[in-house]
Amino acid sequence: MSTRTSATSPSRPSITPTFLTPIPGLEPDPIQKITPADLDENNNLLHDLILFGTQWPFPLSQKYFQEFKDLTGSPPEFPARDYILWAISPDGTRMGRLTPEGQNTMLFMPRSPDQKPVVVEYGIHLNNPNILTIPLPMECYTYERPADYCKTFEFSADGRYLSYTFNESNCSRTLSIMDTQTREVIYQNEVNGYYPEFTNNGKAFIVGGQCEGGETLLVDLETGKEQIAGDYAWSYEWNAAQDALVVQVHPYQGLTGNSFWGYDVRNDRLFSPPKIDIPLDSPATWVPAGTDILYNHFELLYNESDFSYTPKAPGQIVRMNLGNGKTQVILSDLHYDYWLCERCVFTHPDWVQVMRSRISANPGELASNQASVIDCLGHGECLMNRETMALNWRTGELLPWDQAPAAPPTPTPTGRYKPRQEDLAPLPPGPNAKPLYTHPSGDFAFYLGADGTSLWRVIRNGQPVLWVENGENFIYLP
Repeated sequence: MSTRTSATSPSRPSITPTFLTPIPGLEPDPIQKITPADLDENNNLLHDLILFGTQWPFPLSQKYFQEFKDLTGSPPEFPARDYILWAISPDGTRMGRLTPEGQNTMLFMPRSPDQKPVVVEYGIHLNNPNILTIPLPMECYTYERPADYCKTFEFSADGRYLSYTFNESNCSRTLSIMDTQTREVIYQNEVNGYYPEFTNNGKAFIVGGQCEGGETLLVDLETGKEQIAGDYAWSYEWNAAQDALVVQVHPYQGLTGNSFWGYDVRNDRLFSPPKIDIPLDSPATWVPAGTDILYNHFELLYNESDFSYTPKAPGQIVRMNLGNGKTQVILSDLHYDYWLCERCVFTHPDWVQVMRSRISANPGELASNQASVIDCLGHGECLMNRETMALNWRTGELLPWDQAPAAPPTPTPTGRYKPRQEDLAPLPPGPNAKPLYTHPSGDFAFYLGADGTSLWRVIRNGQPVLWVENGENFIYLP
């Protein structure tokens, strides 16, 4: 399970860069194609460049780089989340993809401006005093199939740990976690989820199992100790303070098993709702302050005669306090089923949108109503009439939705990762943006777009011109 190996890079061949025709509209100097090579050792190329990473195959703006394909060839279709490192000179005369085909890398930007950016050194050697590089062990260079190469790189938030996977087998890969300070592989396991979820207390969640799901382990990266955290984690939803998370659990098949579990980082404590025979405790959502969790609770009866389920009691809304783990039913009524929305709307920090459906007292209608509830829980086919209400999650007070106290909308956090910009138009830099690079003459400068994923060139007294879209971690290397 846990192994410790040192990482050393194998020898890398030197590649002579090629010179191609210039791009119309840019400076008339020859365009030099930057290739995966020993850039600085032999050719002194890694200077006066803007470096950036991307998880997309073609980040350069189509409008202003129509001939980029002539420089690099038709870009291959990289697998999802494969991370590619690119470089472009501010004058537009040198550009290229630094990551070789069949490999990928990761560019890490530390939180402190006093720390240098870090690049995973995979297939290339970047020799520049302004960046640090991390070599990989031989397991990343000895693969036999394209699917086996090292990929899915992920740094912990502080940069202390680096994870990656290799050697694909059915629905799993081998996961390695490296200590970036010692360059040792400190953890290794077969996994189903390729990206661990690092916490700021030296631990990580690892998803194991095969094609039909599995379980999630909580691993202490200092000691290698493992414990089962809960069922398969498809995603992690952090609270506003980023000190606790919730995982929604969905069964691979069938109706039962919808629930959640979570982790309180400050107290190093795993938690889950109380266990009963056949519960459905889903969905669960953080309140805006991140101090409590609200969740939908149904109890079911199993009918062996026809292998079906029947609601045992009306649906409730339950509150769990993060500090003490105690639960409290805050909304329950014999005449109504109450439903918590999948992505809750908080019109006020204390008021959340819920729905309710009346439970018929007529025995004939009751059976139909119960069947509709099961369809809604199991398949999302909610055909019953439901009215929208506003619930004060602190007091249990219930009001019609149009009477809910008004306040600026407070979205519920659903994770730490930004949504991708694939379908969004790049946003030019704002009026107070600071330049990433300014030409010594002051004639032009480069700025990050307001979306944080695009790069814009601004000529003095001119309008921003889009150069790169869908990039991340932009840095300038003098």
